[in-house]
This record gives sequence, structure tokens and C-alpha cells, in this order.
Amino acid sequence: MADSGEKLSLGQAAKLAGRSKPTISAWLKSGRISGTKRPDGIYEIDPAEILRIGDARTGPQKGRKPAAQRGDAAGTRASRESAADVEIRLLREQVDDLTRREALARGEAADALARERALADRISGLLEGPKKQSLWTRILGRDEI
Repeated sequence: MADSGEKLSLGQAAKLAGRSKPTISAWLKSGRISGTKRPDGIYEIDPAEILRIGDARTGPQKGRKPAAQRGDAAGTRASRESAADVEIRLLREQVDDLTRREALARGEAADALARERALADRISGLLEGPKKQSLWTRILGRDEI
């Protein structure tokens, strides 16, 4: 499942497990689940770690082993389906985020192009210099009749 390399943040893992962020943090510190801490202090958790401790949609059930640990074929199949569902959801979130970022970038590019054109027009006007006025216009302050 982790072929895409997609990792969960602490908040995403908490949402997936149906637990609070402090609970997931405690699980990381106690070694119940594993994750890596980036230099900026943000945890990266493999979704399989959350699935390993319980069904991601309902959270771990008290007194019952998670489906992946029960050893029956139905439990293994359910775990794989849950993992696939998680990966699909994560990929959809990533596509939505990239689509939003693309729209934002397109808008910024259009704004930058408009600013560039306005500056080019202004520079052209400065390079051409003031238009020469006729003697009549300079004397009377108006165009010829």
C-alpha cells in the first residue's frame, strides 16, 4: 500500500484512527506505532501503522484484535480493503490539493502577465517621450481649430 510513499501527519492519522492527536502522539512515543519525525518537528506516519492497530474506519475495538492480527482470511481481506480505501482517499485529497494549487498558480500567472503588460506600455510611453505640440497649441494651450 505504501508504494506511493504517502505519509500521514499527526492530525491525519488521528482522524483516520478516530482518536485524538495527543493519543496518536502518545502511541508514537510509547512505540505502539512507528513514525518518523522530520527536522521541522512534524511526524510522518505510514497509514499501514494505523491500520495495523485497528480498522481505520471504526478505530480499535476493546478486547478484540485488529482484523490484520486475527489471522483469518476475512480479517486479512478487510485489512487490505481498508488499506486500499485509505490510499484512495489520500490520493483524492492530493489530487484536490494539486488542483487547487494549479488554479491559484494560473490566477497568479494571469495577474503577473497583466502587470507585465501594463509596465511594458508605461515603459514604451516613457521611451517615446512627450508628443511634440504645434506652435499654435503651445501658444493657445489648445488644439488647432
